[in-house]
Amino acid sequence: MKNYKWTLLTVGFFLVSLLFLINFAYKKEVPVSEKVAVFSGEVSSFINANIVENSVVVLKASVTAVRGKELELESVISVQYLESESQSFSNIKKGDLVFLKGIYLGYDDLFEEYKLINCILLDDE
Repeated sequence: MKNYKWTLLTVGFFLVSLLFLINFAYKKEVPVSEKVAVFSGEVSSFINANIVENSVVVLKASVTAVRGKELELESVISVQYLESESQSFSNIKKGDLVFLKGIYLGYDDLFEEYKLINCILLDDE
């Protein structure tokens, strides 16, 4: 009888663990537009700030290059935007001043630039 209780307890624990794992794996991701930014400002202060990777940031900067689905801000930040934002980013030209929100991926030593992903354009505030 004691062996039966341990088996039932083990199976129950396994099922509860599996339920939590499935719930965690299929959790809906919060869109960038709804996330709270840990930094808001211009590129010069962004570079000097100690920002943790995978943090949401809001930047106001000048576009120095447009390469396909990627923008370069102030020659030091590479910006990749969401596919759903292609329409709004298609009108951006070199020299434009943009106000955007995205996830800071980190510094790329190879290309010597900072990376932002999943960016969206914001209205100038």
